[in-house]
Amino acid sequence: MKIVGTGARYMHAAGDKNLYREVASVNFGGGETHDVLVDTTGVAPGTYFLHAAELHQLSNVTQLDGGMMTEIVVQ
Repeated sequence: MKIVGTGARYMHAAGDKNLYREVASVNFGGGETHDVLVDTTGVAPGTYFLHAAELHQLSNVTQLDGGMMTEIVVQ
């Protein structure tokens, strides 16, 4: 993955020099946003899920924990 923006800001320096970061994972705090490009070249078609590492934290039933999950569909 490549992070190209964070907090609604494009990651660049003076002279439009890119400050993109290549990463294998991204940590999010509450209310944080990141713009991420995912290269799916060579990835088999299918549905892939991006989620919190602690799957038991994906529930807000007791209002203690919560998390995020989204999916990417490669065709």
